Amino acid sequence: MIKNIIFDFGGVLVDWNPHYLFDTYFNDEEKCNYFIENVCNTEWNAQMDKGKPFEVAVKERIAEFPEYEDAIRLYQSEWMKTMGEEIPGMYELIKSLKENGFPVIYGLTNWSAETFPPVREKYKIFSFRISSQKYCTYNITTKVSICQVICAHYGVNDYVSVRNIFRFMLTSCMQK
Repeated sequence: MIKNIIFDFGGVLVDWNPHYLFDTYFNDEEKCNYFIENVCNTEWNAQMDKGKPFEVAVKERIAEFPEYEDAIRLYQSEWMKTMGEEIPGMYELIKSLKENGFPVIYGLTNWSAETFPPVREKYKIFSFRISSQKYCTYNITTKVSICQVICAHYGVNDYVSVRNIFRFMLTSCMQK
């Protein structure tokens, strides 16, 4: 029997994509792709997700890529423009789950502590009481799943949970 539901936030509850900001900034697909893949890339963004202050990460990145200083600064100052809309149907799904026996829905995200608060304020989906575990990412390694960390943090039994509802697909924690 499933007792717990755990949602990821980015790409599951709300859409995030740096192209939303940088496509118009560069107005050149090749330059934009290069910037997102090589300058302000996933690995660099993960540093902030793990707790590095944006100010420090931006300063370091500008030192490495001075020709992109304006765009790198924009990544921080206009970060909310990388956010899209709520993923269609997810608000209704969480509402239905809460109305049908799941009063506590667990959520997780690896977003930076600096960027998550405005996201939480902007989107209706976060008006639900979702017990979120944002800061667990400080202990995340490639060998420990974020689901294992959130289950440990909340004392949730991993084997009676549905986790990582990713693009409307349910995956049982029992399938490890």
